[in-house]
Amino acid sequence: MINESAILEQLSRYFGNQISLDEFEDWFVQASWNAHREMDPVAFKLVSAIELKLAEHSSGHLSEPDLQEELRTLTQPRFVYFSFPQGTGQPVLTGASNPVPFQGVVQPFGVISSVEYVS
Repeated sequence: MINESAILEQLSRYFGNQISLDEFEDWFVQASWNAHREMDPVAFKLVSAIELKLAEHSSGHLSEPDLQEELRTLTQPRFVYFSFPQGTGQPVLTGASNPVPFQGVVQPFGVISSVEYVS
């Protein structure tokens, strides 16, 4: 079963020129085959985003350098920002550093109890 850390490891190898794009794609296709059946939702959303970027590259809409940049944005650390509107006592999600959209469930003191990527 493919997971987020395995994907990030292979992307890191690709970014570091340890493997070619073709080698990454070969690994990715095999590892993510039927992923929807057994993958956790976070990894599934990451796989879906990577599949989209690879399709854009193979159809000529993204050059390889542009593909690398798009894939890098998917691997950047994820930070969320909250504000606490005066008088409400409830945190409000105001932004995120990661370009992959998500929804968060906020607990008291601004702790995220769960995060789910959405498309």
